Amino acid sequence: MEIPYTIFLGIYFLAVLFILVYALINLLHVMRLSRLSNHVVLVSFLFIAGTLFILFMSYHSLVKINWQQRIDWHSTINESFQEFNPL
Repeated sequence: MEIPYTIFLGIYFLAVLFILVYALINLLHVMRLSRLSNHVVLVSFLFIAGTLFILFMSYHSLVKINWQQRIDWHSTINESFQEFNPL
């Protein structure tokens, strides 16, 4: 049984989408319910900049992977059991 790497990429993108939606909702609540002081603007800017930096680094790392490869579970499991087999 082979599993393509793209399945893990899809799961990763769903997690990133969930985190971005959650962060956007939190930022909208901060802007709506707090006074717009220098501290709020600075923290919001740092949060957005940090999120964009993490997304950029994630993209930069993911571009290098060959997404056409597949993981063969049977050979991986058999090899790991053979390593620990005392016989």
